Amino acid sequence: MAVYFIDSSALVKRYVNEIGSAYVLEIFNPSLNNEVFIASITGSNVYLCRQ
Repeated sequence: MAVYFIDSSALVKRYVNEIGSAYVLEIFNPSLNNEVFIASITGSNVYLCRQ
């Protein structure tokens, strides 16, 4: 198990296939029991960048 703090660009890589997405998807692999944290503003950042 590892602990990760990811930013908005890493969160987007979980849902959009781009360079680095495979690494991010592995972080979220449930069998690894990783803990993943994001800042409370991350959702707003992703939302605003999509506008």
